[in-house]
Amino acid sequence: PLQFSRGLALRRCRDSFRGRGDRRLHQDQVVPRFACVERDDGAPFAAELERLGVSVSLVRATDDDLSRVAPGPGLVLIDGLLASHRPEVVRACPAGVLVHMPLAWRSPDQADLEREALTAASLVMATSQWTADFLHTAYGVRAVVVRPGVDPAPVSAGSEPPLIVQIATVLPNKNQLVVIDALAGVADLPWRARLVGSVDVDPEYVARVRTAVSAAGLEDRIEITGEMPRASAFDGADLLLLPSRQEAYGM
Repeated sequence: PLQFSRGLALRRCRDSFRGRGDRRLHQDQVVPRFACVERDDGAPFAAELERLGVSVSLVRATDDDLSRVAPGPGLVLIDGLLASHRPEVVRACPAGVLVHMPLAWRSPDQADLEREALTAASLVMATSQWTADFLHTAYGVRAVVVRPGVDPAPVSAGSEPPLIVQIATVLPNKNQLVVIDALAGVADLPWRARLVGSVDVDPEYVARVRTAVSAAGLEDRIEITGEMPRASAFDGADLLLLPSRQEAYGM
C-alpha cells in the first residue's frame, strides 16, 4: 500500500531509533534531541515521538551553529539538509541523519562530503526506498526506510477560476520555469497559479522565474508568494503540481 498514516511512520521511526542503529548506537539509547533546519517546525514530530515513549527535545539550528548540537548524551537525529555536508559534526557524537533529499542530487560537487558524513553516522534514515537504494549504491551506506505519514484533511473546495498550486523552494531542480512555460501555453483558459516556496536559496534562478512571468504577461495570474503556512498554501487549490526533475518523497 502507498498510503501511510503519520502514526505508522512515527512508530517505524521510534523502532529505528531503538533497534536498528549500529556502530556507536546501542539498543538502550533513545533520541533525546532532534536537530532540524531553523525555519522548519519540528515540534509535531517531537511531540508525537514523546507520546510513543521516546524522550525528545527539539533543537532548531542553522548551518552556522550546528556544532552546538553535538555535545550531550545519547543520539541526536539531524536533518540531512544540515548534516550531509558537515561530517565533523556527525563524528563528534552518536548522530543519526534523516535523509529526505540527498545532497548529491542538488550539489554533485559535495558528494564526497555527504559520503563521509553518512559513513560516520550511527544511524541513517531515508524517506523512500528509492533514496535508500541511492545511498547504498553511491556510498555503500545502508539506511532504514521510514516513509512519511500524513494526517487526513478535508478535500479542498477549489476556486473560481481554478487555482493551480506548486509548493517547492524556487530552485532549478523544482522546475518553476517549466510550469510558467506550460501555463503560458494555456493562457486562453481560465486559471490562476500560486507558486509557494522560499525565494532565498537561489536568487539568480528566482530572478529568471520572475522575468519569465513578466515576459509571458502573466503577472496578474501567477503569484510568487515565498514561504507560507501550509493551510494557506493549499487554500482554494484545484490542482497541485510536482514537476521536479528529482524528488525523494513528498513531505
